[in-house]
Amino acid sequence: MAYDIIIGRTESDKKKFGDKGTVLIGKSYVKMGQFTSLSNNLLLDVARSHVLLVSGKRGCLTGDTFVFTDKGYKEIKDFDEDKDSIYSFNTKKQTFELEKAKLLKYAVKEELFEIELSDGQKLSSTKEHPFLVKSKEKYSWKKASELNEEDKFVSMLELPKHKPKNKISVEIARILGFVLADGTMFEQKGIFKDGRGYLYNGRKARLRIFNAQEEVLLCAKKDLENSFNIDTKRYRREIYNSDVIESKQQKVVDKLAKLGVPIGKKSSIIRVPVDIFTSSNKVKSQFLKALFSCDGTVSKDGQTVEYYSNSCLFLKDLQLLLSHFGIHGKVREKKVTCNNKRFLSYALSIWDYESIKKYEKHISFFSEEKRRRLKKRRFWRMSRRKSTEYLSQELFFESIKKISRKFQETKVYDLTVSKNHSFIANGIISHNSGKSYSLGVIAEGIANLEDDVKKNISVLMFDTMGIFWSMKYPNVADQDLLEKSGFHPKGLDINVYAPKGKFKSMKDKKIPVDYAFTIKTSELTAEDWLSVFSLDILNPIGILIERIIDSLENKNYSIGDILNEIKKDKRSDKDVKDAAENRFLAAQSWGLFETEGTKIKDILEGGKVSVLDISSYDDWNIRSLVVSLICKKLFRERMLYRKAEEMNDIESGQHYFDFEEKKSGMPLVWLFVDECVSADTEIITNTNHTKISDIVKKFKKGEEVYVFSYDNKSKKYLHKKVTNVYKIPNRSLVKITTECGRIIKCTPDHLLFSKEGYISAISTKDVAIPFIQHYSEDKNCIKARLLGYLWGDGWLSKNKTVGFSGKGNNDDLLKIKEDLLKLGLESSEIKTRKTRSEIKSIGGRVSKGNGLTSHIYSSRKVFEYFRDLGAPIGQKILIKTEIPKWIKDSNNKVKSEFLAGFMGADGQRISTAKNAKGDYNAIRLTFNKDEKLEKDAFRFSEEIRNLFENIGIKISNISKRNGEGNVRKDGISTLKIQITLAKNNNNTIRFLEKIGYRYCNDKEKQGLLW
Repeated sequence: MAYDIIIGRTESDKKKFGDKGTVLIGKSYVKMGQFTSLSNNLLLDVARSHVLLVSGKRGCLTGDTFVFTDKGYKEIKDFDEDKDSIYSFNTKKQTFELEKAKLLKYAVKEELFEIELSDGQKLSSTKEHPFLVKSKEKYSWKKASELNEEDKFVSMLELPKHKPKNKISVEIARILGFVLADGTMFEQKGIFKDGRGYLYNGRKARLRIFNAQEEVLLCAKKDLENSFNIDTKRYRREIYNSDVIESKQQKVVDKLAKLGVPIGKKSSIIRVPVDIFTSSNKVKSQFLKALFSCDGTVSKDGQTVEYYSNSCLFLKDLQLLLSHFGIHGKVREKKVTCNNKRFLSYALSIWDYESIKKYEKHISFFSEEKRRRLKKRRFWRMSRRKSTEYLSQELFFESIKKISRKFQETKVYDLTVSKNHSFIANGIISHNSGKSYSLGVIAEGIANLEDDVKKNISVLMFDTMGIFWSMKYPNVADQDLLEKSGFHPKGLDINVYAPKGKFKSMKDKKIPVDYAFTIKTSELTAEDWLSVFSLDILNPIGILIERIIDSLENKNYSIGDILNEIKKDKRSDKDVKDAAENRFLAAQSWGLFETEGTKIKDILEGGKVSVLDISSYDDWNIRSLVVSLICKKLFRERMLYRKAEEMNDIESGQHYFDFEEKKSGMPLVWLFVDECVSADTEIITNTNHTKISDIVKKFKKGEEVYVFSYDNKSKKYLHKKVTNVYKIPNRSLVKITTECGRIIKCTPDHLLFSKEGYISAISTKDVAIPFIQHYSEDKNCIKARLLGYLWGDGWLSKNKTVGFSGKGNNDDLLKIKEDLLKLGLESSEIKTRKTRSEIKSIGGRVSKGNGLTSHIYSSRKVFEYFRDLGAPIGQKILIKTEIPKWIKDSNNKVKSEFLAGFMGADGQRISTAKNAKGDYNAIRLTFNKDEKLEKDAFRFSEEIRNLFENIGIKISNISKRNGEGNVRKDGISTLKIQITLAKNNNNTIRFLEKIGYRYCNDKEKQGLLW
C-alpha cells in the first residue's frame, strides 16, 4: 500500500499537522522483475528550517559540436546568448520552435563518450548527457552512459527553414567551393626584385584553380574578376590534363584565407567555412554546386552522387550542410591507391531516390555531362533507404554503429532551453540538462501552498544561471506528462530582481525582470573588497584598500567617496593608487552599489517567490559577494524578528498554522542558492593552489579532484582523492595569521596540525607548514618549469638532442624525468661521470675542481618539442636569447613555474649572511654572456625583471659584475650578469611562496626552512 513519505518532519509534527506545510517534490519508484512503477509521494516539510544539498552532474557536449540556430549551424562554443536563438523540438507537436538559450561551460577531466552513427556522424559528450532515442519500440531520453548499439537516435532529415543574413555573396561562395575542391593557395615571404630591378622585403601570393570542365573554368574566372575587380590568367597544364585559372593578387589570397581556406597543402585539414554555415540556403546551394562540380561524381545510372576527400571532418560538415535541403548523406572510409601505396580516404555518398531528387532540384552541377547522368535515375519502389526507419518527412531513426570512451581534459558545453528543453546537435535531437530544476520544484510547491500557510513563508532564489525567470510561464511543452500525473501547466506569480546596472539591458533582451536591486556600499568590509578583487592582504593595493575602508568606518558612503579618499592618500605610491582606483572604477561599472541600497524587507514578501538574477556577472567572485552580503543581512534581520515572534507565540499559545490573522514583520525565508559557494581558502591540489569553493564546484560537476595531504602514519605527503564535500551555513569563524603572513579562516573547532598533533583552531599556538615544495601537474606549468631549467642547466644541441644536468642529487633529475613522462616524453637513464674543470677568470685567477655530474638525455622528438616551445638552441652564452612569447602572455602561475625552474638551475639559494648575525643574503639570479652580447644580456634581464614584477616580486637592481667573467677555452671572454631581488621580508616571503625553486632539493629545503 502506497503512503506519503515526508522528508524533514518529526513524528510529533506529523501527528499534529499531517501533510500541511509540505510540498510534493516527486515520487519514489519500485521495481518488480522487469516492471518499474511510481509509488509513494515524496513530500518535503517547508514549515521549519532545513539545510538541503541538491547535487548532481550536468550532461554536456564538446565544443566542436554543431548546434542549429536561427543563423544556421555553428559550434556550440561559439553560441551567442544575446544574438542567437536555438531551434528546440516540441515532442508533443513534433515541430521545431525558436527559443532563447543560456550557454553553460565547464572544464572537465573525465571519461567522455564518443557516439558514432551508421551514417558516419559523431558526437562526444559527458556520460550524463541525454539524447532522444528509440529503444525496443519506445521513445525515451537516455543518458550517454545508458546507450547501447541497439538504440536508435532521432535524427534530422530536413532542418527548419530559416532566413539568416548573408555574410558573403553567392560569387564568393562559389569561389570557396572551387578552391576547396580543385584550388591551391601559395604564399612566400622574403626579398624580391621589382619591375625596375630594385630589391624589397615583401610577400608573394598566388591562387590557382585546376579543372578540365569548360563550364567550371568560365564561372571561376568570371567570379574572381567580378568579386575582386582584377584580371586573371588562364593557361593549359598538360601534366595535369587541365586548364588553370590563376591570380597573383595578394588581396585574393588574404580574403580566402580569412574565410577559412588553408594556404599550402590542405586536403586533410579543410573544413566548411563558418560563413557558409551561417548564410542563406541560396549561398549554401552555390557553394555545394561549385564543390561537387569539381570533385563530385555521379554514377552512370544516376543512382548515386559521391564526394571524396582526405578530410573526414570536411565530409561531416557537408553532411550537415546537405541536411538544409533534406538530403541524407552517409560518410564512410575508403581505401585508395596512389604510387602503389594504400591510403585511407573518405567518401560522402547520396543514394536514396528522395535525396537524389532534392539534390538535382536545389544544387545540381555546372557540368552538362553530370546533369545528364542525374536525369537517368529511375524511381525505385522504395523512395527512401530500406534499412532506415523514417518517422516523418523531417525525422528518421539512425542506428548506432559504435560507442567508445576516451579520457579527456577539455571544456564541455550545454544549453539551457526553457520551454522545450532540447536542441539539435550534429543533426541529432539532444536534451538540455541540469539540477536547477529541483530548486524550481520546491519553490513552485511553496508558491502553491494554502494561503494560510504560505503567508508566513517567503522564497528567495539566487539565480546564477539566468533560468528561473521562466517560472513565470506555464510549461505547455510537457502538458501531457503533467496531466498524466494530475497537474496542469501554470505560470507562477514571482518577482524577478536584477542588478540596477543590468536591469535595462535585460529588459531589452526580453527577460521579464520586475525590479532593480542594489547593495549598500558601506556594508562591505575591506576583506570583502580584497576577495572580490582577488587581492592578498600583503599586496600594496590591498593594504591601501584596507586603510581607506577603515577610515570610512561608521559612515554612509558611496564608491565615489572611496575614490576621493584614494586620491587624497599620501602614503601610497602613484602606481598603487592608480591600480586601486581602476579596480573601484570597474566595481562602479557593475551597477551594483549605491549609498543606500535595497532593503531586505522590500524584496521578501509572505507567500511570494523572489528571484535575484545575478547571471549577468561572469565573475564568480561578484556573484559570491552578492550572495554573502544579502545572506548576512537576511540572517541578522530574520533573527531580530524571530525573537519577537517567539514572545508572541508564548503569550498567545498559537502555532505556525493558526487560521487567525497573524502579523509578522518578516516571514520564514527559504533561501535557494544555485551553484554558488563563497569560500576563499586555498587548497593544494594535484594541479594548483585551488580555492575550496572551486573544489566544491569541480566535485559537484563530477570531476575527480586530488588534494595534497599528509599521512601521519607513513610521514609522507600524498595526493588523495576527494570523496565528499560539506557546506555548513551561518557559523562563527576564527582567522589565524602566521608570522610569515599565511592566513586561514575556519570554524573554531576545525582541527589543525601543530607540535602537539591535531588540535582545534581556537586552541592552537602554532601550525605545521609542509616542509616540501608542491609541483603543479598542470601541463602548461610543467612545460614552463622544464623550459626555465633548460635555460640554466640544460641544453638543446645543434645535433638535435636535449640534455638536463643535475646538481649532484639524482632525485632532482628523477623529478625532471617524471615531468617529461607527464608530457609523454621519454628520457635516458641518469648518467653520472667524474669531471675535472679549470676556469680562468678575466682577472687571471684560475679555479680547479673535481667532482661528479649527472645528466639525462633525450631524443630528437624531445628536441623538437622544446624547440617549438622557444628553448634556445646551441651554447646559450654565445647566442641572443629571448623569453618565449607564450610564457610572457601566460597567467602568473605559468610565469612563476618558468622562473622557479630557472632559479632552481641558476638562482642563488637563500643563505645567512656571514658578517651580520641573524641577517640573510639577498637572493640573486646570475648568468654569463659573451662580452659582445652585453646589450642583449641586459635586454634579456629586463624581460626577467618584468616576469618577477608581474607576480609582485620587486627587483632591486640588474648589474654587471666587473672582473667576474671568465675566459673560455676557445678564448672568448664572458661577463657575469646579476639580477638581485629586493631584500626585505615581505618581498622574500612573496618570492618563496609564489615562485621558489624547482628541481633543486637543496635550494627548496633552504627556502622552506627560512
